[in-house]
Amino acid sequence: EEREHAEKFMEFQNKRGGRILLDVVKKPEKDEWGTAAEAVAGALALERRVNESLLELHKLAETEEDGHFSDFIEHEFLEEQVESLKELSSMLTKLKRVGPGVGEYMFDKEELSE
Repeated sequence: EEREHAEKFMEFQNKRGGRILLDVVKKPEKDEWGTAAEAVAGALALERRVNESLLELHKLAETEEDGHFSDFIEHEFLEEQVESLKELSSMLTKLKRVGPGVGEYMFDKEELSE
């Protein structure tokens, strides 16, 4: 999914005559978690950072009076971000309620296998 988002940005940039400069993607600070709740909390934190970055881009587009870019950010990314944040928040709440061990197993079986 994130690759598709990057491709959308690159396509948008190309359509507008811009240049694309690719850089190294840093490894996440943490790539192992003890529990599912910790993993989901990490994913939620990452989604929040992505959302903040998108909001900053949207604000820049408005400051520069670039309606086209503002609309692109809103419709291609922000709506989806809200849904992702809601879903991850809900998952984290449920995981905290059920606890580790058997609770995580039941969560995985009932929630993620749909």
